[in-house]
Amino acid sequence: MQPERRGSRLDARLVIEVRGEVPLAIVRPSIIESSLSQPQVGWLEGFRVAEPLIMAFGRGLLDDFPATIDSLMDIVPVDLVVGAVLAVAGRSRGWDEVEVFQVASGARNPLRMGELHDIVREYFVAHPLVDRRGQEIALPTWSFPRREDYMRRLDLTLRAVDWSDRLVRQLPLGSRGGRWSSRLGQFKADAQRLRNFAE
Repeated sequence: MQPERRGSRLDARLVIEVRGEVPLAIVRPSIIESSLSQPQVGWLEGFRVAEPLIMAFGRGLLDDFPATIDSLMDIVPVDLVVGAVLAVAGRSRGWDEVEVFQVASGARNPLRMGELHDIVREYFVAHPLVDRRGQEIALPTWSFPRREDYMRRLDLTLRAVDWSDRLVRQLPLGSRGGRWSSRLGQFKADAQRLRNFAE
């Protein structure tokens, strides 16, 4: 945890400008995720950044992901962030100048995307999720495509779904069109969710 003089973000500058005589320190964590040990291992309240991606992978919905295997995932457990906030708040001396503390794993304890993928895959192989029929959900194998290629593929998928839905809506009532339209709607929602994840 290294102090940094003056934050560079607009919101931090605004707080600095309006603080008056109030001593101020800013703690800026990277991606906050589930706890390391407190209040218990893996504790998390609500889905944040990585959890929706991890669950989508475990459900077989996230068939691939645009990233490089070596890209860094700067994730910090929530209990370490709380500890850093308490440590900064508990400093005995006041601040004449604003100090900004970055709470991140960074180069000291790097987590690479490929390693995260392997950890998550290993977990779901040992503890597979099941579908509505109680069948284990098969895990996808990621190839880590370029972002442009991945987005182009998703856009083509969404256009194909829209085209198919228009065709299905032309079917007469009482046919299988309603059921197909419902399935296409779910498929479109899933594809849009993947697009949002990628963005």
